[in-house]
Parts: sequence; structure tokens; C-alpha cells
Amino acid sequence: MATRALDDLSHATRIVLGVAFVTTIASAGITAASSVLDRRRTYGLLRLAGTPLEVLNAARRQETLIPVAVLAGGAVLTGIFCAAPLTLGGGSSSLDAGSFALLAACFGLGVAGLLGASALSRPLLRSVTTRTGPRPE
Repeated sequence: MATRALDDLSHATRIVLGVAFVTTIASAGITAASSVLDRRRTYGLLRLAGTPLEVLNAARRQETLIPVAVLAGGAVLTGIFCAAPLTLGGGSSSLDAGSFALLAACFGLGVAGLLGASALSRPLLRSVTTRTGPRPE
């Protein structure tokens, strides 16, 4: 009975982790795109002033990814801390190389997804900065 409960808990954890990553990736993509659209006038004026597109793109990427990275790192550390009594209690440890490999794979997929979501707003930035000129806003 205890083995079945642990298996159910393991499956539920994987489902919650997957949904959390998908939600976070979608949120990062939406945030990056909305940031570009909200600041299109500023980006356009900076581009007209001679700021290279690479500099604007780096600022956009850092603005999106640094807060997400801090939150993701904090969430992983909090999860490990909170799960420690469950995995280390009772003298038997369920922490093994497979568990750490799964955590590393999930974290790697999450980071790759966040980078991909952030990169999707790069063409939007290029489009916003090339159509600069007087327009009513």
C-alpha cells in the first residue's frame, strides 16, 4: 500500500511539474512580447538614435529571463528543502541518481523552453524598431 501511495505521489509530482513548466514558459513568452509592444516607441527612438539591435535584444532578453531564473532557482531549492523530510525520513532514502537525473532533465527542458519563448519575441522587436516614425500613440 505504501509503495502505491509513493508511486501516485511521484506521478502527481511529475504532472504538477509539467503543468508548472508549461505555464511558466507561456507566461515568459507573453511577458517578452508584451514588453516589446509596451515599449515600442522607446525601442524605436533608441534605434533611431543609433542603438544596435543586438543591444536592445540583449536588454529585452535579460529583462525577461533574469526574474524567471531567480524564481525558478528559488522554486527548485524550496522544493528540495520541503521534500527532504519525505525523501530522507525513516532511514531509507529515495534520492538516487535517477531522481537527480529527472530533476536535471526537467530543469534543462524548462530552461530551454524559457529561452525559446524569449527568442520568439526577437522578430517582434525587429519589426517594431524598423517601422519607426511619426505615428499617433
